[in-house]
Amino acid sequence: MQDRIATTPSSIIIAPRRRMMEIGSILLAGFFFLLAAGYLRGQQDDPSEIFLKAYLSAQQGEKLEHENRLKTALAKYRFAGSLIEELRKSHNDWQPAIVEYRGRKIGEGILRIQERMSRQNDLTTDATHGPSPAPKSWHRKEANGLVKSRATPRSRRQPGKCAPRSINYKRRWKNRAAISRPHERKRSS
Repeated sequence: MQDRIATTPSSIIIAPRRRMMEIGSILLAGFFFLLAAGYLRGQQDDPSEIFLKAYLSAQQGEKLEHENRLKTALAKYRFAGSLIEELRKSHNDWQPAIVEYRGRKIGEGILRIQERMSRQNDLTTDATHGPSPAPKSWHRKEANGLVKSRATPRSRRQPGKCAPRSINYKRRWKNRAAISRPHERKRSS
């Protein structure tokens, strides 16, 4: 029943209660802020948490690599590598063999993805520039001065225009057919 105003002019109960509520809420908020800051600081310094983040990031990078999302996978691997480096610097005595192994695996993953990305870039630049000219040893000059190619590279051959098969190949194919179908061999003899 402190909400009502006293009838005597000298005693007012509402004003002190409001101030206590304001001060109490400020103190409560400050207490929770300090508690949360201490918890977060303790969580970031835990080496097992840092290692777990690095491990999970590397696993996500490997999954993205299998899905052929190389840029995202490379970013995940690099993040995991930075976490491992942070772990090495700040907690060098925490499980050094495991940290070294995981760092090596992450480094191998980064190199593997960079190689795949460079191969894909090389293939796309080759595709945009078109086929390269044949080496000079494949060309000969004819009597009229025009250059004629002796052979065409496999990438520039027309589909269906293959080199003629050798006689030995035809004989082997014929013998194989006769062996696999004995009833045809009897007719031919």
